[in-house]
Amino acid sequence: MSALALTDRDAVTGAVRFVQAALEHGIRPIFGINPAVALPAPHSAAVPWSAVAPT
Repeated sequence: MSALALTDRDAVTGAVRFVQAALEHGIRPIFGINPAVALPAPHSAAVPWSAVAPT
């Protein structure tokens, strides 16, 4: 089975449609997100963080 990845920044709004379409065509979907994670004060800057979830 082939695989295809979808990544997005701060949201995975197309994840459900992506997974459904990939599975319909025999492709293993993998999706990831790169959200900005805010630290508690006084470190209020956003910190990059990544996650990938194979389905």
